[in-house]
Amino acid sequence: MGCDETYTSYTGTLTSPNYPSNYPVSTTCNYIIDTTGLSIRIEFQDVQIEPGYDFLYYGLGTTPDLDNYLGVITGITYPLPVDIGSGQMWFQFTSDDIETLTGFSLTYTASDEPLATTPPMSTVPPTKPYATPNPVLGLELMCDATSMTVVFNKDALFPSVPDPSEVTLTNTSCVGYAYGNGTSLIAVTTDYNECGTTMEETNDHVVYRNRVIYGIDPENPQLDGGLECRLARHLQADAVSSPLADNVQFTQVGYGNFTFDMDFYPDSGYGAPYGPDDFPLQAEVGADVFVEARVATNTNLDLLIDACWATDSSDPDDTDMRFLISSGCAKDDSVVYYSAPLSSQRFSFATFIFPDGDPTIYLHCQLLTCDAAIPDTRCKEGCLSRKRRSIQDYELELHTVSSSGPISMRRS
Repeated sequence: MGCDETYTSYTGTLTSPNYPSNYPVSTTCNYIIDTTGLSIRIEFQDVQIEPGYDFLYYGLGTTPDLDNYLGVITGITYPLPVDIGSGQMWFQFTSDDIETLTGFSLTYTASDEPLATTPPMSTVPPTKPYATPNPVLGLELMCDATSMTVVFNKDALFPSVPDPSEVTLTNTSCVGYAYGNGTSLIAVTTDYNECGTTMEETNDHVVYRNRVIYGIDPENPQLDGGLECRLARHLQADAVSSPLADNVQFTQVGYGNFTFDMDFYPDSGYGAPYGPDDFPLQAEVGADVFVEARVATNTNLDLLIDACWATDSSDPDDTDMRFLISSGCAKDDSVVYYSAPLSSQRFSFATFIFPDGDPTIYLHCQLLTCDAAIPDTRCKEGCLSRKRRSIQDYELELHTVSSSGPISMRRS
């Protein structure tokens, strides 16, 4: 998929560059839909765009115009379908020069039936919650896969400006630092496994908590802020924060996402995985393919492969589907599990050809993280027959990750 594309068919799929891998930095991509239809419906399959820094704009016509856009999307979100009362529209995707995520995937369907244009919309960056009565405080909590950073405006908080090193986390050896050259901002950063950070698991998130503190009197600090980073065990996220009190107490909540990966390996030794240049992989029908799924983390998390299925296209919802694993159980006789490090899981399966003769296999897996210190989590249950699953298990959403390329079968 190129960065600048024009689509003239009545249906199509648009994705960010490199999707489902991370998009590049410093990118501007224009996508033009130019059909003879009277309307277009847009449906979003996946949106993971760095909140508040990278954006997907869209508007009417065939020329991107950021002065006259209909909507803008950023963050980790599930936008509702969008109707466009025209057969022509544009998207412009922009990224800055620092952090990237996996981007977006959407489908469009043009129609000869007229539709009213959905009112202008925008998404709220889920990792930048500013819902406070005094925005000049500049409170900002950033949550990534392995660490949290809180930034605030020291001039707005204190009559006498503290030295950044006087601001600490729960563990007072973890101190603040000047954020940016020539600014009045202080930042404090910690990995999730350091500085007194605690971890809690809920049905939807793994929650990491700490506090940012400043004050000569530890019993009555001038600044006492609760920090929460909630990393999704699935993709849905919102942002909230509590009001500020006079003595500058606050709870700031940020949302992020774990980084999940899945690789193919040449053998059960799980040495070096296949790289991008190796795809499409070439395999004899019936040959074993070795798979590892993992979550990037610096805390003790278990990973469960709840489901894996193969399709003959990159679309995980393709109707040609063959399940290899379901409810944590092997559903294909060729599936073999292997021991794996913490935060990962490994298995192999034998390649096959779909009944329609298609020799191409894409693999898709649903993954779930759990606190490794808790003895009775869904991850530790492993294989769970359908009749034993609770309503809560059914309602738990999982993260879907797809193989970075296909396997192409050849007959011996």
